Amino acid sequence: MAASYIVRLPDGVEYGPADLPTLAGWHREGRLPAGSQVQAEGSDDWQPVAEVLRKQPPPARPAAVPSTGRLAAAFPKPAAKASGAKAPASTAPRPTAVKPGPDAAEPAAAPDRPGPDEPARPRPARPARRSPSPVPKIPRAVLLVAAGLLLVVVLLGTLLAALSPWIARRRARLEVQGEALPDRRFADPALGVIVEAPQGWLILRPETPLVPPSDAKLILAQPTVGAFATLRVESQPRLVAGEDACLDALVESWRLYRPKLQVLERGDQRLAKGQGRLLHASWEEAGEPMRGSAVVFHDGWNYFTLQAWGPAATAAAFFYEFQALARGVGPPGALESRVDEAVRQVAVEAPELSRTAVRLLVQVRMSAGQPTDDLPETSVRVVNRGLIALSTAESAEMGKIYAQVWGPLPEAERNHLARYLEQVRAGRAIAPEEAQPLRQLIKAGILSLPEDVRARLQALNEKAIGAGLGRP
Repeated sequence: MAASYIVRLPDGVEYGPADLPTLAGWHREGRLPAGSQVQAEGSDDWQPVAEVLRKQPPPARPAAVPSTGRLAAAFPKPAAKASGAKAPASTAPRPTAVKPGPDAAEPAAAPDRPGPDEPARPRPARPARRSPSPVPKIPRAVLLVAAGLLLVVVLLGTLLAALSPWIARRRARLEVQGEALPDRRFADPALGVIVEAPQGWLILRPETPLVPPSDAKLILAQPTVGAFATLRVESQPRLVAGEDACLDALVESWRLYRPKLQVLERGDQRLAKGQGRLLHASWEEAGEPMRGSAVVFHDGWNYFTLQAWGPAATAAAFFYEFQALARGVGPPGALESRVDEAVRQVAVEAPELSRTAVRLLVQVRMSAGQPTDDLPETSVRVVNRGLIALSTAESAEMGKIYAQVWGPLPEAERNHLARYLEQVRAGRAIAPEEAQPLRQLIKAGILSLPEDVRARLQALNEKAIGAGLGRP
């Protein structure tokens, strides 16, 4: 069965159906203007007439019916019926009229039969088919404006990301400055320590929330590198030259809440007067790498710890700032001078004791507010309490050394000296006029020992004194 088509002219009027030969004839005769389209019945697609005819050349057809001329307006148009006679039927199929589109005029009435010169008459009107509405195009100016706004948003986001660290540092600096005191000098009359804060360091209020509560005597901050520092003091009368022992204890305390702590370096650190022992360490805090430093120094039995911490991102500047701060710390030294003087006096009267043992005894006495002039005598009790710390061989060795001290003495003096030592060990009070001569006997006997033997006796006594005082 030959395919039939509906024809749509450029003005929207539709005709048909017509087969391919009929379409070809209309096309040859110029009745189908440029832009005319056809639609195969049963399809929704419209195609140009020329394309359909080119793809499917029509088969041979009978000779065309003579035509009286072209239709007006160059498109098929119904003609008036001739009166009194019937015109022969056209060889073309008779199409039914199609209702023109909304913008086309209603076609004129047609006779019942087409004339010989007519290709076909319109079929009964039907609603025109509308092609899908095209997607509206966005104006170029709107696209340019949208692209510009998007670019501005991206640039602002990039700028904000780049400025975020600076903004955070600025906010932290303002927060620190709000907690700062106007003074740049700290002095504690009771302890005698003085701190001159260098440029960039600020002294904070003791109750500042920026640092966890502690027993710190002083709290400082360096907002440029994001560092904080504290100065603490602890009475340690049983420590002698114990800066490294204090650093060891500090590291252990840090490791309790900083399990990834690593000690980077130890050394000496110059202070405003004298020096202390220095420690550098690293750890992580809430996933952020951190750096910390501490320097320990002492005045007598008071041990001071200056510690600071800050982000690892500013490690180089942090270490420089910490050293500047440490050089501004002035150990008082007054207490140390008093201890040194007492140690000198006791060491002269008790040559059986090492300088370390004498300093330990002096610090314990002075920290309790007690005198030190009777230490040569009372040290005997401390040694006696600490003999348990000596091994059997060490106790026997000490007995042999003291036998060399007592041996040259006359028997009466040895007996007198033995009673004196028993009273001292028992803690009984002895009149100075009685004790002094006996102490001189002991002193002379100790000084008569060979130097290496005397040094060995001092080492044994130091070990016993440390145990007798409960030395850490």
